[in-house]
Amino acid sequence: MRTKEPLVATSSKGAPPEQELTASWLGGKLWPLGAPRSSGEITLATRVRDRFVRLVSDQWRGFHSGQFAPLPGCYRQLANGRTIVYIHINKTGGTSIARALGITYKTHLTVQQAQQRIPRRLWDRAYKLAIVRNPWDKVVSHYEFRVRTNQTQLARHRVSFGDWVRLAYGEQKQPWYDNPKMFQSQTEWLSSRDGVLAMDYVGRFESLQESFDTVMGELGIAAELPHLNRTVRRDYRDYYDAESQAIVADRFGEDCRRFGYRFE
Repeated sequence: MRTKEPLVATSSKGAPPEQELTASWLGGKLWPLGAPRSSGEITLATRVRDRFVRLVSDQWRGFHSGQFAPLPGCYRQLANGRTIVYIHINKTGGTSIARALGITYKTHLTVQQAQQRIPRRLWDRAYKLAIVRNPWDKVVSHYEFRVRTNQTQLARHRVSFGDWVRLAYGEQKQPWYDNPKMFQSQTEWLSSRDGVLAMDYVGRFESLQESFDTVMGELGIAAELPHLNRTVRRDYRDYYDAESQAIVADRFGEDCRRFGYRFE
């Protein structure tokens, strides 16, 4: 689902900020002993420069904006110079997408959290994407993951799926409702402070490969989509009774209206 035309990741000088940093290095501005003079010094300086720029880009991406605080892992510069912001909603196949995009560690930030950590000019230039999922299927995946990883002692002190939905999503009771962000609607994940869906592209878990191919085409890169954290379980509809189905419908009502999801 496209929400607006993608932005081109270029700086005011026509090159990504990281390339501006590289150019300033070759000009001697970041070379502590002055600009290299001989061909050997230039070769060595280039290698050291490239290594340093990669480090800056990966670990201290705020360096070129004058901020010595690391930018979040959801922000990344690709090999072709484009920059992306990937909003990784829990239980939407995000680990596979992140791995394909070269994001090496998991980070679950909402749009509003990401906007607080990424300078405005970098945010505006980046291609912003996310994946959404049928809410009823997503909640089942959430439950099974928490049982498997024994979150809130759910494996040791087993609670039925229907009771868990009522306690966590309906009544929002502790300890089951332990991290509110992981229980909020996908629309809340993706909306800016003024309520606008702040994405360039919103793909679907149900057609993950097709969505991934669309993103690759938009970004002008080639990558393979790995299939990570895949689990085999019953059809999500088999988990629900009338009460739990209604709780999810109410909690994710805006997702159903915006993305067209139904219990089917």
